[in-house]
Amino acid sequence: MTMKPTNPIKLKQCRFCEKLFYASVGKPIQYCSDECRRLSDLYKKWIKRRFPHPTICKVCRKPFEKQYHNQNYCSPSCQTVGLREAHRARNKTYRKYLEMFKVDFSTIHERDWAHKKEAEIEKQIMCFREQE
Repeated sequence: MTMKPTNPIKLKQCRFCEKLFYASVGKPIQYCSDECRRLSDLYKKWIKRRFPHPTICKVCRKPFEKQYHNQNYCSPSCQTVGLREAHRARNKTYRKYLEMFKVDFSTIHERDWAHKKEAEIEKQIMCFREQE
């Protein structure tokens, strides 16, 4: 029976408390204990909240600090401009899609009106039959 070779042990320094501890060479252990790892994570979160990095506004390209996690614009006016541009871009894509399949824009509206006219005519016919 052959023995499995063990990993060499190396002296490392904890990233949080800076104590020296022994760890296997192959493992990427950075902390001397689970407590140090947990405290380090809490500290990193605290630093992120305390000193947030600025975000760039998508419209005016000015840096600003987010008030909400999904905030993309620095002010309501920039948000209005940005959402309007996004709406126009979606509209252009839709129109290109319709043009690609050779759909006439006027027929779309005519179909809608024709459907409404048919419904009105059927309603009038029903009213006329009830009166008889």
